[in-house]
Amino acid sequence: MKRYKEQTISQALKALMQTYGLEGKMQEFQITSAWPEVVGSHINKYTSEVFVNKRKLYVRLNSSVVKNELNIIKEGLIKALNEKVGVNVISDIIFI
Repeated sequence: MKRYKEQTISQALKALMQTYGLEGKMQEFQITSAWPEVVGSHINKYTSEVFVNKRKLYVRLNSSVVKNELNIIKEGLIKALNEKVGVNVISDIIFI
């Protein structure tokens, strides 16, 4: 019987995700999941859709006032979201 290198489940899952190219998709999911936590419930109630495409986070908002306010703090939001995931996943946020 061939003996394999022992790994924790976490290490095995990470290796599996890297092998199948799913690591980036998981990080994108983590970014979109972190959005409500980073902006808070008050801002999140004006959010109708959040998705990532080509390193850009697209956020559909129902309020032009909130959109303008978030544009002012965009760089801080990018930094906070990337820090939440631990990797630079997004480089820009587009408010639509």
